[in-house]
Amino acid sequence: MRKGIMVVLDKMKNARFRKIFWTCMVFLVMAVIFYFSSQGIVKSEETSDILAEFLGVKQLEENTRVSNQSVFLGFSVRKLAHVSIFAVLAFCMFQALEDRKKRSVLTVVFSYLYAVFDEVHQIMIGRHGRWQDTMIDLLGIALGLAGALALPFLFRVVEHILRRQSV
Repeated sequence: MRKGIMVVLDKMKNARFRKIFWTCMVFLVMAVIFYFSSQGIVKSEETSDILAEFLGVKQLEENTRVSNQSVFLGFSVRKLAHVSIFAVLAFCMFQALEDRKKRSVLTVVFSYLYAVFDEVHQIMIGRHGRWQDTMIDLLGIALGLAGALALPFLFRVVEHILRRQSV
């Protein structure tokens, strides 16, 4: 297991490999967002229910007596999905961009523009696109960017631990 991690860490030091890998990840995440945004409202609610059940929230919903709590839990799952996927998008986008001075700003701008596009796309297919969702997406973007900024430190810590264990 440790050797596999070291191989990945070594490959990620190769700038060309890193750029190709993270660019592919950006497009993959954008495709996932587009796919879920393309679903009609009924299918979208079914997907939210499946996710809620997977997270154990569905069981909690069934045990609650107050319907407002149930609605809030469903709402929370959908918004958590927004935050999570846009955090992943921002993280990947930050890694894919090369301009060290502007990459944080470019990550926020491009990720937020995609969030706006996502809401416009939802309106075009008959769903409700809301600007409030772009604000929730912006929270995810900020979290993803924070994670990306912390990554070099985390890699150094992991690398240090692995090297100490292999001695």
